[in-house]
Amino acid sequence: MSNQKNIDVRDQVTLSFEKSFRFCRKGISYRLFRSSLTLAVVVVAVAFFTVLVSESLMLRSTSVGVHDEMGRAREADTTLMHLFHRYSSRDLSAKLAGLKDDPAAVAEFAQVAGVSVEMATDLATQCYVEQLFLHFFRTLSPGKRVVLVKKHTGRATFEFLSGTSEWDAFVVDLAKMRSVRLPTPLETLRTFLDNREVFLASLQTVREARDQTVTALEVKLDGLTGDADAAAWLGQASDADVAQWRTIVTASGFDLDPDAMRRIQEVLRVTALENRISKWLQSPQNREAWKVKLQTTPGLETKLLMLKDQKVAALVGDTFSAEERAAVADRFLRVKHLRELVGKLPRVEDTGVAPSRFMDGRQMFLVIISFLVCMVGITNAMLMSITERFREIATMKCLGATDGFILKQFLIEAAIQGVIGGTAGMLIGMIISVVKSWILLGGAVLAHLPGLQMLICAVATVVIGILLAMLASIYPARAAARMAPMDAMRVE
Repeated sequence: MSNQKNIDVRDQVTLSFEKSFRFCRKGISYRLFRSSLTLAVVVVAVAFFTVLVSESLMLRSTSVGVHDEMGRAREADTTLMHLFHRYSSRDLSAKLAGLKDDPAAVAEFAQVAGVSVEMATDLATQCYVEQLFLHFFRTLSPGKRVVLVKKHTGRATFEFLSGTSEWDAFVVDLAKMRSVRLPTPLETLRTFLDNREVFLASLQTVREARDQTVTALEVKLDGLTGDADAAAWLGQASDADVAQWRTIVTASGFDLDPDAMRRIQEVLRVTALENRISKWLQSPQNREAWKVKLQTTPGLETKLLMLKDQKVAALVGDTFSAEERAAVADRFLRVKHLRELVGKLPRVEDTGVAPSRFMDGRQMFLVIISFLVCMVGITNAMLMSITERFREIATMKCLGATDGFILKQFLIEAAIQGVIGGTAGMLIGMIISVVKSWILLGGAVLAHLPGLQMLICAVATVVIGILLAMLASIYPARAAARMAPMDAMRVE
């Protein structure tokens, strides 16, 4: 009777995620140099992406904040223009287009023009469509614009497209231009063209009605201010007179709350004081006195900035108090600084017809290229790591490691490196973008820092770093998992 040998085949050991994680962590520490190469690729790619995104966020936030500050600094001029300016038909269309999403402003316009809120809302919507297509045709390249609407510009474009044959040719030519996309469906433009005459007539009617209200308001205010300019009068009027002035304005349909009136009055008083000081500084005798005492002959702007200087205080004497000189100097310096910032920052669209994009085409191209380079670099580093670990992989398979375990091991290693590299790259990118923006724009960046958006950006970039590392490691991990143990053991 032959002896039979019993072979005891036991179930393969399945490691928990915690044990697999510790195993991968030790493997990374053992292969520190190779892991550092993968980390460096992730750090550079994530840092580059973070710089682009966070810098774009900070520029947009700072631009909006600075333009808002500039708007508050110009609130008095803006309000007076809003009250007394007589718009042309085209300017009124642009104005109403900007009010489309502001129900309170539309309701005020309806009160001033003496029309219903529904009519004003409908008119604002049509004005928005007009401005939308005016912007579309204005920003087309010259060649495409000539093909679509010949040499017509502005409102003449709509008149040209109103013709039947011209419209049919426009539709055919537009279909051939794959790269040209209308801002709305084609039917919206067709509807606007069909109702264009009614729209222009309604716009002209409300424009004339508003002008009549403005004329009547000026007549009423002349009884209070006389022939004085409104800005100069408000800058020197008493609180009681200003309150009466506001009552007359609000009775005409305009909205002007007391807080806004106080801000406007304060700005106009400083402006009136600035005009008095400027006139005093520009007088011949005071110019000569400045030259003798300070040994310089600067321009008026420089003189206004130096109003708080002790030598200037001695020159001015009791003509203007220290508080008056400080108020003028501070406001002039602030407005000057805001103007400089506005020149450096991207333009903020007032009408919302052409909203700014989150990232431009060049930035998106650079981000995509950085991602591709990152994935290629990580894939190459992981493949080299696998080549160095042939014997290790074969040994693990001989000891019972499954293909799934090998695959999971390399993906966990990639995820660990993605977390570390993504976090480091995010921090480096944030620091670089903040420092760069601070050097360019100064404290305005910190004053208008978009905290929540920056936090979302930080989390997103770390997640992207992890995903990049894991996606780039899928092919090397699959290659390692499919290796035959005996083939791997033969590799020297």
